[in-house]
Parts: sequence; structure tokens; C-alpha cells
Amino acid sequence: MYKCDIASTAYNSIMSYKSVANTSMSRREVAEIQFYGILNDPEKSLPIYSRSANVMSVNEIAKQLNTPPFIIERLLNVINSLSNGNNSSLMSERNVINLTRVLNSTLEVRILLFFMMLDENSDNLLIKNEMSQWFQLYLQSIKVDSDILQEAVQTLVKKFFSDEVSFEFVYFH
Repeated sequence: MYKCDIASTAYNSIMSYKSVANTSMSRREVAEIQFYGILNDPEKSLPIYSRSANVMSVNEIAKQLNTPPFIIERLLNVINSLSNGNNSSLMSERNVINLTRVLNSTLEVRILLFFMMLDENSDNLLIKNEMSQWFQLYLQSIKVDSDILQEAVQTLVKKFFSDEVSFEFVYFH
């Protein structure tokens, strides 16, 4: 392909995306398209070192990404649900790289991933129970004293949460 063909293809792709993005799609739909695009990139588009079949445990990933294991478990649940995976305790290096790409993606995609991590029953709404559970796990992971844990969770939920929250509410607030 010549440089002018590549530039023309890139221009057409951008214009096509702009026409799709300007339709009446919700922010969630746009974020889902971007999110699925990242997760479904062909293997040849990834760096050579990421194409290996090494499998990592939740604790290995958590250590590599310097993140509490419960967050990695939630991330794995989201990725496995999207890719019909069935092993929630292991992840390939390629998926770790895809996850890193998602976490460095657009704000919409990162908000969608976080929303999906919180929305454990996948009903596209966050409820108080889901938020309480998230805050409790997070505060436990940073070793908040168990004597004040429940009070801290209740305070956070009361301050930052209403009855039900949709993706659009999270995105715009």
C-alpha cells in the first residue's frame, strides 16, 4: 500500500467514526464499541512479546499492576463475561495487555469498565448493595480498622450514592 492509500483509508475510517458518533448513540454505546474494539483487536496488532500463551494468576496480575486482588478479580469477571471465558482465576498475558490498553483508553471506556466492575448482576444499574460491597472490599484492602469499617461504608454510600445509578449518570457526574 502506498502512503496516500494509507492516509486515505485512515481519513475514511475517521470520517466513518465521526458519522457514527454523531448519531443518536448513547455514551454507553460509544464506549462499548471502543471497549469491544480494544478487547477484540487481532493478535497480529499486538506487540510480539504479548502473543505468548503464558497464564497468570490473580495474585501475579495484582502484583504486576500494583492493585488489590479483589479489583483484579472484578476486572477478570468483566473480561471473562465479554469473551465467554470460564476461568475467573487465571488470565493470559495478552488479556493483561488488553486490560492495560483499556485502562489507558478514553475516559468513556474507563468509566464503562469501572461501571461494569461495580455492576455485579449486569443489570446496567448500580444499587446500594453493590456500592456497599465495593466500598467494604476496598476499605478492607487498604486495611481500614474493622471497628469503623461498617460506619465508613455507610457514610460513603450515603454521601456518594442515590437509589439507582445508570452509566450515563456516572459519566455525567
